Amino acid sequence: MIYKPHIDGLRCIAILSVVFYHMEFLYFEGGYIGVDIFFVISGYLITLIIDEEFYKTNNFLFKVFYIRRAKRIFPSLIVVCIITFPAAAFILIHTDFVNYSKSVISSLTFISNFYFLHENLNYFGNNSILVPFLHTWSLSIEIQFYIFFPIVYYLTLKYFNDLKFFLLIFLTIIFFSLTEYLSHKSNSIIFFSPFTRIWEFLIGSSLVHLEKKKFVRDVRYSNLSTLLCCIGLFLITIFIIYFDDSVRHPSFFTLIPLVGTCFIILFVNLNSMIGKLISFRLFTGVGLISYSLYLVHFPILSLKNQFYSNIIIHNSIINFLLLFLIFVISFFSWKLVEKPFREKKHNKIILIIFLFVLSLNFSVIYFKGYPNIKYNNEQFNSIDLKKIKSSSKRYLGIENSPPEFILLGDSHANSFQDSFEKILKEKNKSALVGTINGCPPAINLFRHDLKYNQRCTVTNLKAIDIIKNNPSLKKAIISARWPLYLDSNRFNNEEGCIEIGSTKKVIFDHVKYKDNLRKPKLRQKEIHNQILNYIDLIKEQGLEIIIIDNIPEVGCDVRKWTAFNFKKDLKLETRFDVYKKRSNSTRNLLINLKKQYNIINTSDTFCKNKTNKCITSQNNQLLYWDSNHLTNHGAELLLNQNKNIIFK
Repeated sequence: MIYKPHIDGLRCIAILSVVFYHMEFLYFEGGYIGVDIFFVISGYLITLIIDEEFYKTNNFLFKVFYIRRAKRIFPSLIVVCIITFPAAAFILIHTDFVNYSKSVISSLTFISNFYFLHENLNYFGNNSILVPFLHTWSLSIEIQFYIFFPIVYYLTLKYFNDLKFFLLIFLTIIFFSLTEYLSHKSNSIIFFSPFTRIWEFLIGSSLVHLEKKKFVRDVRYSNLSTLLCCIGLFLITIFIIYFDDSVRHPSFFTLIPLVGTCFIILFVNLNSMIGKLISFRLFTGVGLISYSLYLVHFPILSLKNQFYSNIIIHNSIINFLLLFLIFVISFFSWKLVEKPFREKKHNKIILIIFLFVLSLNFSVIYFKGYPNIKYNNEQFNSIDLKKIKSSSKRYLGIENSPPEFILLGDSHANSFQDSFEKILKEKNKSALVGTINGCPPAINLFRHDLKYNQRCTVTNLKAIDIIKNNPSLKKAIISARWPLYLDSNRFNNEEGCIEIGSTKKVIFDHVKYKDNLRKPKLRQKEIHNQILNYIDLIKEQGLEIIIIDNIPEVGCDVRKWTAFNFKKDLKLETRFDVYKKRSNSTRNLLINLKKQYNIINTSDTFCKNKTNKCITSQNNQLLYWDSNHLTNHGAELLLNQNKNIIFK
């Protein structure tokens, strides 16, 4: 196949947009689209390879094709797995180390997209950067395409050659329509499923046949070529700069940069100004190492985030040093691994190392992350999630006892389940649970950044139905991460603990504004009113209402910081003045509620002490299991100090 420098130029645009997006560089909020550009390029090149061989020999050697693909993909992937393993073993706590190994195995077996779908991971979520091999979802989809598409396309060439272009267009429309329909239903399925991505590959495949058309060749060598390529670059740039992860994706919007990609592939004239720019040697050089860049960058960024959140160091210079390191490692990966293994026979070596890496990661899973090696018993007990985190239930307390309480709110409310159940059993009482993670206690709200439409409203209305169907209920206890919903911002303790994902806002508004992002003050007022309306709705059912004030946030993950506390003299605490400033919007909400309802003041438990700081541990017991959720011990401490309010 003749070398096409503009393809490497496009790869450069794609990989830089992805890397800068993951590094949260300004103006790259839509940089994730680079993966979709790669899909179009892959579809184009694979179809070109099959076409050229078929029309030369009237045949296609599948074995040779698959070996070539394996030699291109496996060596660099395996090397990244080997390099990251000791870093992961050192940096990750045992539970995260197990998850790391599971993701490595799924990546090496090319099912990571299904694995992450099964784990219900949100690629755009706050903690996605903490999953070192999350980026391999796209590699798995590419391999799935490489496995099945050549067979189907070869049969099409052999038996339906005259219909090949029509069939490609027809299938593109069918799978695109399916994707557009599902984009209104489920974020995870459309993002990770190969069936909602195949249309992007098929667009690339269609270009192989389109570029043979006379009108395309005529345009390529006319004055229109530069104009159309400029439009193509403009469409890609517009998406990268002005779109973000709140856009339905993949969907109709994804067509914007993909059409731009098609314009460049079809109409670029390498002798024109734009052609020379795209095929500039620096850009094509980055394009050549783009696969290694893609593999290397995400694990490094992920482990960096894990490491620095543990020891509380945040320095913007680190990002630029990391970028340099990523490019250096990627270059040597391409030069010493990717290129040599592609050109020479090392099949047995690859297979042996592949089996070794699989075995190594299976051992991590079998021995549960080697906690006995990583920690002493006291330290392990303090960070073991099974011991410190509440379980998820729908009924608490004495069985077959008419429930008197209902617990409402988000994951902060869920943190009280085990501790509340313990107290209920002491009092011979029971409670129901009507919580939902990631949602404020309100109805008619839409979450812009994650496209939650009916999820929050439906669950919170179900809670009202539960109240109506249980006349024994007397009290509702409501807890939520109030400032996150009211202010849309994640937490910064102003002393180095900056919550991961702090650049991504959590944006709720009334569902009628789901297609119109309003100003923050208007959104805050709407959320405030909807919470009050929901609490009034509960009151109308005859229940006494108890509201738990804002749980002091930390910013750093307390559990991980405890496991890797390199700064023994540094206590993980939040200044009380920072907590008060963070709670301004919550206080404005509670002012309207104090006269009618009972308020549990959390600062009395966690912040009123000699240091004038909000504590995160007490008597060698952690009060938090991450950066903002209480452990069972923390929840029990708060509830025990407020029994007079709860059980009066």
